[in-house]
Amino acid sequence: MPGKQTTILVGPPGSGKSTIAPYLSSMFDRPLLTLDGLIAQEISRGTESGKYLALCQKEGRTPDDITLLSLFKAEMEASCPLGCFMCDFPRTLSQAQALDRYLIKTGNREYLKLYELSASDSFCEGRVRSRYIHPGSGRIYNSVSFPPKEEGKDDETGEDLIQLEKDHRLRFPKEVFIYHLSCEPQLKHFGASARIDCLKAGGEEKTVEDMVTEIAHNLLSSTFARRLTFAERNAAAIGAAPPEATNAKDAETRVYDRGDHLERKAPVLEVKTKHGGDFAPTAYHTVN
Repeated sequence: MPGKQTTILVGPPGSGKSTIAPYLSSMFDRPLLTLDGLIAQEISRGTESGKYLALCQKEGRTPDDITLLSLFKAEMEASCPLGCFMCDFPRTLSQAQALDRYLIKTGNREYLKLYELSASDSFCEGRVRSRYIHPGSGRIYNSVSFPPKEEGKDDETGEDLIQLEKDHRLRFPKEVFIYHLSCEPQLKHFGASARIDCLKAGGEEKTVEDMVTEIAHNLLSSTFARRLTFAERNAAAIGAAPPEATNAKDAETRVYDRGDHLERKAPVLEVKTKHGGDFAPTAYHTVN
């Protein structure tokens, strides 16, 4: 089987990681693994580690790195046959080193992709002040760069949006300080990374669509989109080559080996590209 691609988005609070990552996850059919989501999932299962994590939350303590990495390892092995996206882990150099050792051990280190979202502290603070979230789903909006269709309301449910306590003005300098303290050692440890500026050359703020498109095109030109699955490499033995999809302009049709069955899908990058097309969060369609 080909290697699994782990794609990590790093950037200061307000750079757009949490907004961009779900779109990329949907486009490339790779799960988005978030630390908060995995912790909540483990707590809901009532396991021993879940009880430990719940106690840490109650007491305001940070869980140990071994426990946190074990959450990601278990989910990557169970639910990520082709790889995954991460946008809030690793948070420290020790976590980055532990993740690196795991990727090396599983033979997937060479498929790691790291994107650094770059913006000034003042720019990010302005974005954080304009950030709203739908508590039921975790959908994130920004009144400037990514506003909801109706002010203060979630696009899908119409329910009220809220601002998080951590986005309060007095806490932002501390969050940024912690990010800079931990990020530079991580970037130096991982080595090569692609830098994505949040501003255009003329100083205009990039939209969510702009940034998703930029990262998506970079991924499409990498092994991430071009690496063949076991089923594709053995299409003749299976009996039929993967079908062509007329609307798959930027990536080939794939056959996914799901273990107990084969699934054929056509990845369709529906963003603002040189080929045209509209921006859409979901870009994979099952091919009959």
